[in-house]
Amino acid sequence: MERSRPSADVSQKLKLAVLVLVPVSNLFLLIALVSNNWINANGKDGFEYLGLWRGCNSQGCGLLVGGVYVKVFLILAFIGGVGLGIVAWLQLKYDTANDLHLQKGVAVGLFIVGAFQAYGMIHGSIIFVLSIYYVSLSWSYAMGWIAVITNLAAGCVSYYHYWIDPPIPGPTPSLGTTPQELPPNTIIVS
Repeated sequence: MERSRPSADVSQKLKLAVLVLVPVSNLFLLIALVSNNWINANGKDGFEYLGLWRGCNSQGCGLLVGGVYVKVFLILAFIGGVGLGIVAWLQLKYDTANDLHLQKGVAVGLFIVGAFQAYGMIHGSIIFVLSIYYVSLSWSYAMGWIAVITNLAAGCVSYYHYWIDPPIPGPTPSLGTTPQELPPNTIIVS
């Protein structure tokens, strides 16, 4: 028994949901990447709060080294998220309902980006919570996890869209049919 396809309106709403969720995830991830407020520090070495790049106090900030994997994975996740956001926008704009597996490809891409985000956040959690400066987590750290959840939600919506609205394959020749003759090319020579 064949499933009924959703209306064009439902399909557009699902595409729009992905288009909204991906940039929101990227915005939260960007805030988490550039903010200096991942943890509240204990004042050791003069740091009152720390981010991925700098440790700060009321007089100013100093550069932090380390956490390279966290930074690399989160930056790659941000770049991938921007690319998938562009694909989601193009998918909505040009109504790509018949493009084979594009919705599934976007979903898989979002799950991969979500895995990169989650790895970066988990690795960052371990580094910061086990650091000698740790007192408590701060708002920027929460923004990073909101980015992970939002991105994975976008992947789930995209995959659900693929599942309820599978691609429409074009006609394929069956075995035992003979190829049809193509008209000869006309060459005009002047």
